[in-house]
Amino acid sequence: MSSETGDRLSPDASAAQVFARIDDPVVALDGNWTFTFVNQQAAALFGQDGDELLGECGWGPLEDLFGPSIRDDLQRAMETQESRRIETDTAALDARVRFRAYPAPDGITLCLRDVTADPVPDSSEDDGHSSAIDGTADGDAIIDADEKQVLEDISQRLSIALEAADAGAWEWDVQSDEVVWHESMERLLGSEPGTFEGTYDAFLKRIHPADRDEVETAMAKALERAEDLKLEFRFRDECGDVVWSETKARLFTDEDGTPRRVVGVNIDVADRRTSEGAAERAREELRQVIDLVPDLIFAKNREGEYLLANETTANAYGLSPHEVEGRLEAEVLPEASQHEAFQKDDLAVIDSGEPIEIQAEELITADGETRLLRTTKIPYEVIGTDEDAVLAYSRDITDLDRYERRLEAQRDDLTVINQIVRHDVRNDLQLVLAYAEALTDHVDESGAAYVDQIRNAAHEAVDITATARDMTDVLLRAEATPVPIELRSVLGDRIEHARSSHQNALILTDGPIDDVRVLADDMLESVFRNLFQNAIVHSDTAVPEVRVSTTVTDDRARITIADDGPGVSDARKAEIFEEGIQGLESGGTGIGLYLVRTLVDKYGGDVWVENSDLGGAAFVVELPRAP
Repeated sequence: MSSETGDRLSPDASAAQVFARIDDPVVALDGNWTFTFVNQQAAALFGQDGDELLGECGWGPLEDLFGPSIRDDLQRAMETQESRRIETDTAALDARVRFRAYPAPDGITLCLRDVTADPVPDSSEDDGHSSAIDGTADGDAIIDADEKQVLEDISQRLSIALEAADAGAWEWDVQSDEVVWHESMERLLGSEPGTFEGTYDAFLKRIHPADRDEVETAMAKALERAEDLKLEFRFRDECGDVVWSETKARLFTDEDGTPRRVVGVNIDVADRRTSEGAAERAREELRQVIDLVPDLIFAKNREGEYLLANETTANAYGLSPHEVEGRLEAEVLPEASQHEAFQKDDLAVIDSGEPIEIQAEELITADGETRLLRTTKIPYEVIGTDEDAVLAYSRDITDLDRYERRLEAQRDDLTVINQIVRHDVRNDLQLVLAYAEALTDHVDESGAAYVDQIRNAAHEAVDITATARDMTDVLLRAEATPVPIELRSVLGDRIEHARSSHQNALILTDGPIDDVRVLADDMLESVFRNLFQNAIVHSDTAVPEVRVSTTVTDDRARITIADDGPGVSDARKAEIFEEGIQGLESGGTGIGLYLVRTLVDKYGGDVWVENSDLGGAAFVVELPRAP
């Protein structure tokens, strides 16, 4: 930085950081004498909040403290564009104050200090109240030792402030091409003190080659237009490492507008650039994720402008995400007439602040196909703004809807078949049984065997229709929560029914049935009916024997139905409950045990087959107890 202090740095963000770290009061005013910067020390001096002073005319606070003569001194500094040292007694502060006035074409900076304890300088301009020393070409010669100490103190504080801000200051004399680096600039780039060559070309050589042309162009434009410079670019430090820097520089000109010098501050922004880079990578990764999602994901503001559209959304419109984002929905929808309904939902979400779910809405795509969407819309606030918007995702349920319609039709067909089985087929079978009973008294002994076969076949057919009915009921039923069922009542009824239907079988219980409630539903009787049917029909003995037992624990009830039939081999025990699997030499449909497993699973229970002590199979059903 040049030792000349006749110009001020503009109190922009970087300069404000520097001035804010100086212990002495510092203020800056623009060409209209309006406060543009007031540090904390100056605000305390004026007895006001610094933010309240910004934008206010400075004459009132200044004259209240230093008297009306301060106006003449500062106006003269602005007219001559030369720095001035002013000392004045102020009754308001009961002190003597010395300050330096540093003018610039568009304003002035004042640095103040209490010098009450210092000797009063001898000045021909001293009228007993204030004194001023004009800046001159040899102004340094008339600065006394105390003033030099003040400047040294300010310089030290400036260095500390620049170091704390990771900043470096420099000055370029355009006419002589001399560039002066403050020690902070040397520290920023890791240079040894005094090693910088001090020319503009040397300055450019420190800039990263990829950024050099951009910096030269920007600097040339600033000189041509007599405007300030603000730019981010990369330096190469002494080790060859990259140093990202934000440069803010002020151009000073002669009265005729000829560029005289440029004063600048470079701030190390490597950490910020790293954070910005990480944020950008995170945004790119998020973008990749949402573009891979097969659902439509989009965001729109109140006007219907797309703030976000993933690839699925854009593809529906026959566009790319870039072509959708930033445009109004009415402009990109293949069928513009749909916009009004969509926007109505958007505004409802934005105005209420509550999400909505649209079970089914149609979207006409770019290829003219009508797709059915299930959409959720939630309120959304655009980051960094107060703008309200809506964020939505839509799932294409066109194929699902078609499948559900086919399934519903199949359910209707199944209902009709179930009615036929329940009524027409069973009624006909009941007639067969009735005629068989009637024939019993009209046939001889040899014909009686045929009547028994007819009767047994009809009974089996009735049982098959019952199983088919139960299976149909299971398929037609929606998911239902199991409820408490009295085990003794249901199991006891099925035992009595099995005894009456199969009078040639011996059905026994090992002790009383436990009086407990289990979690099931009204189809639990179908579980036991199919197990009794399986045990009796598949028996290879003249008088099938079936034994029933129950045991309970704190949370489970176990029912065992054992028989003396052929049993189930170990190889078939794991598959016996699968759909369509039949027992050995079985003429059944293979759905009875499958229905048992299906129902028990719904109840949250378990079923398996073991070897029976009677020599056959033992089917074990375990059900959760009701609380």
